[in-house]
Amino acid sequence: MVDEAHPHLSLVRQCQLLGINRSSLYYRPVAPSEEELTLFRLLDQQYLKTPFYGSRRMMEHLRQQGYQVNRKRVRRLMHQLGLQAIYPKPKLSKAHPEHKIYPYLLREVEIVCVNQVWSTDITYLPVLKGISIWWRLWTGIAVRCGVRNRGGLEPANEEGTAAKQLQKLYQLLIEPIADILPQNAPKQRVIFIPHGKLFLVPFPAIIDDNGNYLIEQHTILTAPSIQVLDLAQKQRLALDYSQNLNPDQLLFVGNPAMPKVWDPSASDFRQLANLPGAEQEALAIANFLDSQPLLNATATEQQIKQQIETVRVIHFATHGLLEYGRPEDSGFNDVPGAIALAPGQGEDGLLTSAEIGDLNLQAELVVLSACDTGRGDITGDGVIGLSRSLFEAGVPSVIVSLWSVPDAPTADLMTEFYRQWRSGLDKAQALRQAMLATMATHPEPRDWAAFTLIGEAQ
Repeated sequence: MVDEAHPHLSLVRQCQLLGINRSSLYYRPVAPSEEELTLFRLLDQQYLKTPFYGSRRMMEHLRQQGYQVNRKRVRRLMHQLGLQAIYPKPKLSKAHPEHKIYPYLLREVEIVCVNQVWSTDITYLPVLKGISIWWRLWTGIAVRCGVRNRGGLEPANEEGTAAKQLQKLYQLLIEPIADILPQNAPKQRVIFIPHGKLFLVPFPAIIDDNGNYLIEQHTILTAPSIQVLDLAQKQRLALDYSQNLNPDQLLFVGNPAMPKVWDPSASDFRQLANLPGAEQEALAIANFLDSQPLLNATATEQQIKQQIETVRVIHFATHGLLEYGRPEDSGFNDVPGAIALAPGQGEDGLLTSAEIGDLNLQAELVVLSACDTGRGDITGDGVIGLSRSLFEAGVPSVIVSLWSVPDAPTADLMTEFYRQWRSGLDKAQALRQAMLATMATHPEPRDWAAFTLIGEAQ
């Protein structure tokens, strides 16, 4: 997007037009040193033994191992690992007034047979080479896979390095379970229920020891939890969509007349950039399905809210705003995430995650064809953002993206997805076939691996 040799526009002006910081053009991620990886492993191992150690004790422990580190560095490394000392705090034994008191269910119960009573506990297991290595690997992949297109911000591509990191992810995440994965790729599915930042891993692009992508071997989808997967299946059965797609049941939105959003760097509102590629995507898919898309000034937030609760398929090809809802980034404190639509008639043009969660949607599929729509605030039970809100609104299947994707391959992939789905494949199989077809013409993972299906495959 940025042309360093442009005859008329300086780099500063181009960055201003794109709404990005100029310094991001020169940033290159630095791989962790061997010493840092060793320190991560030592911290991880010691924390399993003494979870009450803080940065001071950890510093002394590392120094005893021969590493001259100061407390500031140890604190930073522990923060990257997500380690925090566990120790008694004031009033821990004092119950909160609103805390529910659970009855003791085993009182006066006679245990007379095997498996009559079960108990659970939490066990922490160390991961090969330290628990942070997969995340540092994925951080490098994320900044290499994307492009600066629909609001995303990723630096230059280094495919050789990314390929090695994708292979390392295979060794860490897939190889230990490879022998129990299903072998019938078209029919049997692999459902990943990631934890924490593993939600941001592009599982289809992971490369095995033979140089094959995981999507070439398996049909893949993800879910935030077993409970959400069960809920998605029940929601899909409740919708009872068995007939073919009807054009009146489709809602395609592309390149709305963009709203203004708060820019903290300028302390002012700025207009979101126009997306002609997203408009062409919505037109191509709508024409293929004999539907009429909402484009430009017609794609108003009010108009979409009037239709969205009655349609079967919803497709947004517009800006996804990951930072909305964070006061320091957007000026608003809300559930993270928003979809950019045309403002007017009392609406600001931002369909937020909170607004989506309050809807009663009847759609069996929502596609968020925009940058970073699969991301958000990561908690212990998943990503709080646009995808979570859609599940709360009753949608069983959501397709989101993990990074900003180029316009041309996105249009090809999405059109092929609907073609495959219309032919009788389920959503997971259709997305796999679309990825394989796009891979043939756009072989780099950044062009086809960003999208993931969350929830129900049928």
